[in-house]
Amino acid sequence: MYLLDASTFELHDFQSNDIPDYAILSHRWSGKEVSFPDLRDGKGPDLAGFSKFKGCCAQAASDGWQYVWIDSCCIDKSSSAELSEAINSMFRWYKNAEVCYAYLVDVPESTEDPRLPDSFFRRSKWFTRGWTLQELLAPSTVVFFDCNWVEIGTKSSLYDTIVSITGIKLLANFEEACVAQKMSWASRRETTRLEDMAYCLMGLFGVNMPPLYGEGENAFRRLQLEILNRMDDESLFTWKEERGGVWPWIVERSGMGGLLAHSPTAFRYSGDVQKLTQAKERPSFSMTNKGVRIELRLIPLKDVKFPKGSAPHPKDVTDAFLAPLNCKEKGSTNCLALYLKKIGGNSFQRGVRDLIPWVWDMERTTTQLLHVRQDEDNRKPPEVQNQKEFVFLIKCSSLLENGFSISQRHIKEHMSFSGKDLWETIDGGLKVTLRFSILHTLGALMFTNGGAIRFVVLFEVDGLAQAGVNILIPKGDRLLEDIVSSFFESKSERGQQLCLDRIMKPVGGGLCLSVCLKKRMDQGKKLHVIDISTKT
Repeated sequence: MYLLDASTFELHDFQSNDIPDYAILSHRWSGKEVSFPDLRDGKGPDLAGFSKFKGCCAQAASDGWQYVWIDSCCIDKSSSAELSEAINSMFRWYKNAEVCYAYLVDVPESTEDPRLPDSFFRRSKWFTRGWTLQELLAPSTVVFFDCNWVEIGTKSSLYDTIVSITGIKLLANFEEACVAQKMSWASRRETTRLEDMAYCLMGLFGVNMPPLYGEGENAFRRLQLEILNRMDDESLFTWKEERGGVWPWIVERSGMGGLLAHSPTAFRYSGDVQKLTQAKERPSFSMTNKGVRIELRLIPLKDVKFPKGSAPHPKDVTDAFLAPLNCKEKGSTNCLALYLKKIGGNSFQRGVRDLIPWVWDMERTTTQLLHVRQDEDNRKPPEVQNQKEFVFLIKCSSLLENGFSISQRHIKEHMSFSGKDLWETIDGGLKVTLRFSILHTLGALMFTNGGAIRFVVLFEVDGLAQAGVNILIPKGDRLLEDIVSSFFESKSERGQQLCLDRIMKPVGGGLCLSVCLKKRMDQGKKLHVIDISTKT
């Protein structure tokens, strides 16, 4: 462990059994921080971050601490082994520090009471960062400073305010919290790198794993596997996705289906989850190549009578179950239950809807050993997080010039219908915006030449945020809305299929219709351009 001499600014390397007392800094990175090589090469004074560096050292020296640890300059990041050791040791280093200085660069010096509802202290971004969670919890003493190194208060003196800001009700005894509660504390925090959202939580759960930058969301999956292997705590599974009103096991579109969450955000509403204190002991659960192997009681959903106005039944309750967990919410005597759907043998997938508080006579059911699948293909694609709307430019000028006209147009979104106000006429065609949905969203245009030729050009965004096109040849005089609804339902029944970006189909009269979908950027916005033309 490298420590910085607060007076000479020299780095000293100490072995684990010979580490002296030290202060430690917690801060948000901004601008050019003083790094390990900068300090070694004497370039520190030229950097924007040197004033913070110098202020921390001055505070430590003033308090009588010879050594201080600052993450930006006390880790040799050129060594992957040292970086891995530091990330895995950081919680312990903060815990063992004599004092932690929390430097809030966005809090100006003032006489303002930090306890006020709209104080700069309450609004500091320090409370929104992933790494600062362990830096708040691990040290026994945390002193907060404003941008000019004027003391604001301590973790102890501002206890109630910090609880209010962070939602951490077990601030003084956080070790007693279950997995779900700890995850909920991180659910509204952010990190610059996606993987760090998992790495910054390792110490909080007492697990170790090598950091692998570039693995993306898989880092959080690995963290959950380490927790699963180390702790007998079913609250790990008490997360839920915010998915509107979509029925839980449409996993082909939802991107989910296993017991492990995709990120801490799924635990946002799990802050009051607790382990049952008198739960009957179950065999250990573990991850296998068939999913999580766990023993649960299964209650057939067809036998469940939900209170009026609560979670509705799906149309098909075949092989659908509730599975009570050894968890409950604070203030409730009801255990929490998962929705499970049997997919064959003893394999299941979970729904992503709200967990259900449930009271059940356990003597009426027996436990069953089962596997809950955690398929790789069920993870949410990154594009879903960033793109909520898809803009389509539909170019059909050649059709219009050859005697075709648009007789009907329609949009169908899951659970809702949108009117024609979404359509915008442009030169040579139309522009329309589809909102992303957990299920596919469809738009359609019916073309006719006033004679026998009628066809539908359909465009869609599926539940995995993939755009596609299709051609439908309607039979009879059905309305476009009915044609689209039938296609929507049949596609849902067929399950996930590859979206088409090119398609040709004969439409009658010796004509062959060609529809081509291309992605392009226009003034920083992503567009999906659909070219429609005919060939003889």
